[in-house]
Amino acid sequence: VASEVIDRVMNADLSDEEIQAAYDRDYAGAEAETEYKAAHILVETEDEAKTIVQELADGADFAETAAEKSTGPSGPNGGDLGWFGAGVMVEPFFQAVTALEPGQVSDPVQTQFGWHVIKLNETRVKDIPKLDDVRTEIEESLRQAAFDAHIETLTGKADIDRTDSSGINPEIVNNLDLLEN
Repeated sequence: VASEVIDRVMNADLSDEEIQAAYDRDYAGAEAETEYKAAHILVETEDEAKTIVQELADGADFAETAAEKSTGPSGPNGGDLGWFGAGVMVEPFFQAVTALEPGQVSDPVQTQFGWHVIKLNETRVKDIPKLDDVRTEIEESLRQAAFDAHIETLTGKADIDRTDSSGINPEIVNNLDLLEN
């Protein structure tokens, strides 16, 4: 019975108006987000970071230097961090990245992980998705919200008794043989 109710609530028809309203609420007013593709070299001290900045200024290859000197997990990959947006990196790191122009290398930046030398490779603007691209996600969200509301309604109408069950022997409750009789 519970499964049938769950299916009925979760598979109820959704109107185009409901889907459009959810899209408008979640996406239509959003601003396009800038994403950054960067690499970094992580070292333990500011002096090490300053030395690396100077080596890079003198013509050293960033990826080779990262592979050789970085203590971070991205070091073997030339320090490549891939694409990321706001909220992914720790704040001092992200602020340093946003202050750079593509191709530019930062001065040493300290975070809780150590000292970073960062190179911004490129930026792009992540467009707001079209309704058709997020329709399935919106439908799932609306269905989950409907289910949560249904459970809330049922719980509100229910008379739930949570009396002390300490007098019940747990061995009896866990005896599955009793279900077969």
